[in-house]
Amino acid sequence: MRLLSTEETECGGFIIHDFFSREKPEYAVLSHTWENEEMTFQEIVTGRAVDKQGFRKIKDCCARARLENIQYIWIDTCCIDKTSSAELSEAINSMYRWYEEAKICYVFLFDIGPSSHLDTSRWFTRGWTLQELLAPPFVKLFDDRWNVLGTKDSLRSLISKTTNIPVNILSGEEDLDRISIAQRLSWAAGRVTTRVEDRAYSLLGIFGINMPLIYGEGKRSFIRLQEEILKVYDDTSIFAWKSHEDQDGLLATSPDAFEHSSNIVLSHSPTPLVPLAQSNKGIHLELQMIGKSPGLALGVLNCLDRSTNCRVGIYLKDLYMTLKQFERVSYTELPLVDLKKHKRAEYPRRRICIRQTRRAKARPNRDRIPERQQPGPKTEGNYKINGKSPTLALYAAKGHDIGTLWMLLIRGDIKADVEDAHGRTPLSYVSEHGHEALLRLLLAQSQVNYDSRDKAHRTPLSFAASAGHETIVDLLIETGEVDIESKDEDELTALAWASRNGHCAVVELLLMVVEALVSREANVEARDEYGWTALLYSARYGHVSAVQTLLARGANIESMDPDDGWTALICAAENGHEAVVQELLLQGANIESRDNHYGWTALGWAAGNGHASVVQQLLARKAYVESQDYYYNRTPLSWAAANGHDIVVRQLLQHGADSESKDNHEGRTPLSWAATNGHEAVVRELLERDANIESRSQQGHTAMFYASRNGFPEVVELLQSVSK
Repeated sequence: MRLLSTEETECGGFIIHDFFSREKPEYAVLSHTWENEEMTFQEIVTGRAVDKQGFRKIKDCCARARLENIQYIWIDTCCIDKTSSAELSEAINSMYRWYEEAKICYVFLFDIGPSSHLDTSRWFTRGWTLQELLAPPFVKLFDDRWNVLGTKDSLRSLISKTTNIPVNILSGEEDLDRISIAQRLSWAAGRVTTRVEDRAYSLLGIFGINMPLIYGEGKRSFIRLQEEILKVYDDTSIFAWKSHEDQDGLLATSPDAFEHSSNIVLSHSPTPLVPLAQSNKGIHLELQMIGKSPGLALGVLNCLDRSTNCRVGIYLKDLYMTLKQFERVSYTELPLVDLKKHKRAEYPRRRICIRQTRRAKARPNRDRIPERQQPGPKTEGNYKINGKSPTLALYAAKGHDIGTLWMLLIRGDIKADVEDAHGRTPLSYVSEHGHEALLRLLLAQSQVNYDSRDKAHRTPLSFAASAGHETIVDLLIETGEVDIESKDEDELTALAWASRNGHCAVVELLLMVVEALVSREANVEARDEYGWTALLYSARYGHVSAVQTLLARGANIESMDPDDGWTALICAAENGHEAVVQELLLQGANIESRDNHYGWTALGWAAGNGHASVVQQLLARKAYVESQDYYYNRTPLSWAAANGHDIVVRQLLQHGADSESKDNHEGRTPLSWAATNGHEAVVRELLERDANIESRSQQGHTAMFYASRNGFPEVVELLQSVSK
C-alpha cells in the first residue's frame, strides 16, 4: 500500500511511501469525485504538473490532515500506479479494507458551496463513493472551500434519506452482513461510473468479495459479481429484482434492477435450506413452489418485503415439464406472497435448477407470463385439490394430461406413486401408453418407485416392453433401478413380452443392457411358467426381426417347450410364418424335429393347417414327405387332404407323396379322408393322380361310402364318374 506524506517538500511537492501491512502507520483517506486535471502517481513521483487543478485538492487535503496530526493520507488518484494492471486489480480488491482501516475519511464535495444543498452533490451519484461512505468508521464532509459540513454520524438522517441506506448502518449499530443482498445492491442503483465494469468492481468490498478484473467484459462483470456472492452467501434475495431493461436469466445485469428492493429483508426459515450451488446447467437451490398453471410456478424466495411482511416471489417456467429445470419469466414484476392465505401443501420445498441464460439479444415476449395451455381438474379455485387427489393423479396419467399431472405433483400432498385397485401406479400407465413427456415428469420425482409391481407382478418396464415403446424402455433402464430380468406372475420377463409381441428394437436393447450389466451372455433361454423362451414366442407370433436378434445373441434354435416339445421351427410352421421359417432354415434348424405330443414335424403342421408357402419352403429343403405322426401314423398328405387344403395336396403329390398311404386308425387313405369331409377339390386332385377309389379301410369301407354316409353328393357323383 502506498501512502502520501502530508508534509510538503522544499519544492512544494509531496513524497509517496510504500508500506507493508505490518508497518502501516495511522492514515486518512480522501473520498471525492474526479474532476479535470487529476494528479497521477507518475506526476507525484516526478514532481511535475504541480500547477494542475488536481494538485490544489491534494495540497488542501494534506493541510487538513496535518491539522489533525495525521502524517499520511491515501488518495486514489495518485497512490495507485494505474499503468500496472496487477497493481490496479490489487488496489480495487483491497480498497474497501483500506478505507475501513483508515483513521478518518475526508469527503470533499467540490460542487457544494455555502448556499448549496448537501444532497445535490454529484458525490451521491457515483459508484465508488458508496463504499467510501460505508467502510470508514469516521467520515467528515467538507464543502468546496474545505469548510466542515458535518460527519457521517451527525448527518446520518439526511444521508439516509438521500442514499436509502438505513440510519443504523450509517451509525454502525447494525452489521452490514445482516443486511440482505437485495437491499445492499439497491444502494448502488442509479449510481454511475466512468466504465461499465466499475459498477460491479466498486461493490466488491461491500460483500467481502475478491475477483479478477476484466475490463472489456461490460455487464458481464455484474453477473460475475453475483456469481461470486452466491459462493459466500445463502441469500435468495439476490434474485429479488425487477427490470424493464433487456434481461434474460436469473441474475440481474445491472444494480439498477434492484432500485425497488430497498425494503427487502431476510426471512429466517425454521427449516434449514439446502445450500445454493452453481453448475453449467444453472443455479441449484431449494425454494417453496406454488403452481399457478401447467408449467408455470411461483418460486417463493426466503426474504420479506418489510412494508407488507409478505414473502417475495419470482415467476418460473418449467422448461421440460419435469419440475426440475426452470427459467425465470416476467422480469417486470416482483410479486408478493402471503403464505397465510395458502395451505402448507400448496407451497412445498423443492430442489430445482434455474437456468442462468446468457445471450446477445433478448427474445420477444420474455416479460409475459405464459398463459395456461391446458385446463386443470374441475374443482373450486385454481387447481384446488380435494380428497380425491390420488384418483386425479391416476386419471392424469391414464388420460395423458401432463398439465393436470404437473399441477398435482407440484403440491406437497400428492403421491406420485399412488396405486389403483390393480396395484398400478401412474408410472405403470404412462409406460404402457408410451407417453414420454409424462414419464420424464414422473421419473424426476424422488419418491417414485421405478420398479413398482402391480398385483400381477408386472413392472413399468414390463408394460413398456410389451407395448414396444423403445424410448420408454431406455429411459426406465437409465434410472439404474429397474430389474431387467424380473418376472411377472406368468414368469414372463420384459424380454419375453417384447419377443412375444415382436418388438425387435426393444429386444435388442434389453439384450444389450443385460449383457452390459451382468458381464455375461444375456439369458436368452429364460423360460416363463409354461417353459417358453423368447425365441419360441417370437417364432410363434411371426416376428422375424426378433428371431434374428435372438439367434444372433445365441438363442438355442432347437430349444423346446418342456410340455409339447415344440421348437421354433414347428411354432413358425404351425402358424404359417413364412419369413420366420425361412430364417430358421437358413440358420440350420432341424427340419425333421418332432413335437412330443403328436410327433408332427414342421411339414406335418404346415400341411395340416394349409400353409402352402411354408410347405413349399420345407419341401424345397428336402423335408421328408412321408413322415408320420405318433398316434395314427398319418402323413402330411393325409392331414392336408382331411382338412381340404387342395394346393398343399398338389404340392405334396408333386414331391412324391404316396397317395395310397394308410393310417393305423382305420386304415384310411388320403382320398378316404378327403371324401369323409366332403373336400371335392382335394378328391379331384387325388383322382387326377390316379388315387385308388376302391381302396378300403380296415372296416372295408371305400371313399364313396364315407362321402355318401356323411352327405356329400357332389363328392359321391365325382367318385362315381371316375369308377364308370
